[in-house]
Amino acid sequence: MFLDRIQGGEESAEEHVSRDLLNLLVDPEPQGGAGPDHLAGYKWALDQVADIVCTDVEGRITYVNSQFCRMNRCRREDVIGRNNRIFSSGEHSRALYRNLWQTIRAGQVWRGELCNRAMDGTTYWVDTTIAPRRAHDGTGAIVGFIALRTDITARKRAEEKLRHERRRHRDAQTLFQDIIESLPNGVVVHDRNGAQVFRNKRHQHLDRATREPDGSSGEATIWQLPGGQWVQTEERRSRSGRLVAVQTDISPLKTIERQLLHQAETDSLTGLKNRAAFIAQLERAMAGIADGRTGTLALIDLNGFKAVNDGIGHWAGDALLVRTAEAIRGVVRPDDLVGRLGGDEFAVFLDGVAEPDKVRRLGNRLARAISSPVRIDRRTVTPSTAIGLATFPRDAGTADGLARCADIALHQAKKERGNHCTLFDHALRRHKRRREVLGAKLRQALRDDQINVVFQPQFSLVGERLVGFEALVRWNPGRESVSPPDLIAIAEETSLIEALGTRILDKAFAGVARMRAAGMETGTVAINAVAAQLLDPRFPSMVRRMAARHGLAMGDVELEITENVVLDRSAQTIEGVLSRLHQMGAHVALDDFGTGYASLIHLKHLPIRRIKIDKSFTAGLPGAERDFTIARAIISMAHSLGFDVVAEGVETLEQKTALAALGCDAMQGFLIGTPMSADAIIRQRLSA
Repeated sequence: MFLDRIQGGEESAEEHVSRDLLNLLVDPEPQGGAGPDHLAGYKWALDQVADIVCTDVEGRITYVNSQFCRMNRCRREDVIGRNNRIFSSGEHSRALYRNLWQTIRAGQVWRGELCNRAMDGTTYWVDTTIAPRRAHDGTGAIVGFIALRTDITARKRAEEKLRHERRRHRDAQTLFQDIIESLPNGVVVHDRNGAQVFRNKRHQHLDRATREPDGSSGEATIWQLPGGQWVQTEERRSRSGRLVAVQTDISPLKTIERQLLHQAETDSLTGLKNRAAFIAQLERAMAGIADGRTGTLALIDLNGFKAVNDGIGHWAGDALLVRTAEAIRGVVRPDDLVGRLGGDEFAVFLDGVAEPDKVRRLGNRLARAISSPVRIDRRTVTPSTAIGLATFPRDAGTADGLARCADIALHQAKKERGNHCTLFDHALRRHKRRREVLGAKLRQALRDDQINVVFQPQFSLVGERLVGFEALVRWNPGRESVSPPDLIAIAEETSLIEALGTRILDKAFAGVARMRAAGMETGTVAINAVAAQLLDPRFPSMVRRMAARHGLAMGDVELEITENVVLDRSAQTIEGVLSRLHQMGAHVALDDFGTGYASLIHLKHLPIRRIKIDKSFTAGLPGAERDFTIARAIISMAHSLGFDVVAEGVETLEQKTALAALGCDAMQGFLIGTPMSADAIIRQRLSA
């Protein structure tokens, strides 16, 4: 290269060419015309591949080519005469620059890689060769320096990226090793041939559970080691073909699992099987009974349990439940399945017992044992019980069917006074069959849209202004008329209650929307809600979506609940759903007040807006003194609690006058309007 040659003192032919080229670089337009034409090509080539800078002995720039200007984002006039250090990036040490200057001032060529900073502040890397430029006056004195530089920024960045990736790889390997050795799990790796290539320290403590790899990659295997230790081994085939086995000591989990299983299946108060466990074991027991085997299911319900809870206290109720569980255990065999289904309901399944006489005797023995007097808080409590009995396979062939039969018998037993046992029989079977037929018809009626909703108006007693409607369901399969309570019961028994409730809501909202479209003021629409709906956490959102679809706000909706609903065993869940409805803007009314068994505490906890006086109290007004006193007490109490009061079943002017005198807010009944369809109400209004 000519940079190597221009250092000598004597000028050869080649050096003469180099000098001419150098002169051409330094002074591309010499006086007297163009430079040597044969050197112009060299200059052009150098300009394409390298940036060139010439300086004097102090480092002041005397020449730069166009490549230099492009790389440094500058013009020639910006840098000529300035010291080359203006392009220093600060990346290198003083020692490097000291060595560089010592080398070139000694007349030697310096080669290296430098990081420079362009005029716009960006940095770049160049592979640099710097050579001294000597005078051609025979002295050989160094008069300056020339540097040829090629851009290696991309390579340097790639190298830095590679170094970074290597550091990350090393860090990841170290982290992986730390994690593997810190794991409570044993880890062992085998290659494709089954040879062990790695295992961590923890594996040494669990290797009693190790087996030779079979090349499979599947589900976890659980091993029980001597001494009761449990180890789970899970194998997976890696992408590289290695078999990785992870071993975990799950002994503590197994202990907790047994405890949780016991807790999950056991009623904490009585120690009996809980509802879920009883049903599951009943299903397994019946599935395992061979042909010709029999069994009996007894459902047991305590009478007067609520009186003990409310009169003495919940602790007394708990004591009675424990005593009842002990009494049942004292009658049945040790291997018989006994459970507490919830609240004051118990169940017994007796394998191999199905003869009617034997079943009745067993039921009577249970009733006598349960109803024997018990001392609680220095009081003698004599409980009574209702027992429903059903046999397998005479009454049903499945656990669910047997439970339904026993439940029907239990409901019949509860209608009797005192202790009573009822064995499912033909009369109850006919009743059951009728309910099944009605259930099938109800399913068809829902498909065929044969469920109707009528509206009964509610008027204020002051000013007789329309304040709302109550939506009432009507279903008449054939010539038969099914009452709303029976309809709800059938829907619950056939798992159609959700579909029925949705249909009633939809038709009620649609009817109100049509009346409003006809220019009517409708007030709120009251719809009866059942426990099954209020146990569904999705119910509030469903009501809101359906109301919005018909153009109604949640403030236009009132959900009526009966006292029996708030006595449901899941009352806490129901209270949460009602609170959510209230937060959304819907109103809650307590229907048929005074006819059920609700405690006044429910008036405190539930988001009730309105109380409805049952028509059984309204009917005796104004002459029946007790009805009058009860109505006055309900109205006074409700107003004291901030509730409105609606009286149901108002049929005479005398009843209306009496209620107005008592301060009742609104009324509903045949006196002001019979239940009618929305279309009939619209026609009546238009014809008025």
